[in-house]
Amino acid sequence: MNTQQPEIEVNESDPTPPFEQIRRQIAWTIQSGGLPAGTKLAPVRQLAGDLAVAPGTVARAYRELETAGYVHTKRGGGTRVAPQSSHPAPQAIQIFDESVASPQAPHTQRIAAYGVARRGDEVLLVRSSAQSKLSGQLFLPGGGIEWGESPEEAMVREFREETGLEVAVGELLDVSSAINVFADEMLHTIRVIYRATVSGGALRPEANGTTDVAEWVPIARAETLDLADFVHRAIAGV
Repeated sequence: MNTQQPEIEVNESDPTPPFEQIRRQIAWTIQSGGLPAGTKLAPVRQLAGDLAVAPGTVARAYRELETAGYVHTKRGGGTRVAPQSSHPAPQAIQIFDESVASPQAPHTQRIAAYGVARRGDEVLLVRSSAQSKLSGQLFLPGGGIEWGESPEEAMVREFREETGLEVAVGELLDVSSAINVFADEMLHTIRVIYRATVSGGALRPEANGTTDVAEWVPIARAETLDLADFVHRAIAGV
């Protein structure tokens, strides 16, 4: 079987370690069917050269994928996509590398609510601003649940703040758990994701907030972007 390499980018402005950026993009491509079982991935040195990263970075991404059951490696046979039954449940995806954080980094937890709003073949996305630790990355509209709020109330409020739109809360699409490790924080986020239907308002970006762009994006294009895994899963589910 021919070697196949998914479209991968390493964003130097993304605080996520390069190996994790590579791992999550390959994992998503496998989950979405873009790399069928048995497909041989590019050799470590070839992919490292293409992405201008150290071979050890790609090797670590491959090891993480193998540990999670996405791929298997045989001496002389390279690294190949494992059978579908070996893949982990997407709800359990985590980003966890304690070596990135300082030993004194606090462990914090955040519960957030997000919504998937569609307009024909487009989905509404927002971009993290410079105030965010994930500046420049696209997400679903949504954010942290404030004290006393229900997840549904939080989603409606966040849509209003980040996009100027009023929405009605639809069915529950997903509940996901992920750990992001930053130099100053180990953050465990639980995300509650709903279907959202726009009922009013006018689209505009958030002013002086954690997002700075709100736009309708063709779903076909969104599927090719470097989005968080939970965003890809949510879009695929509507």
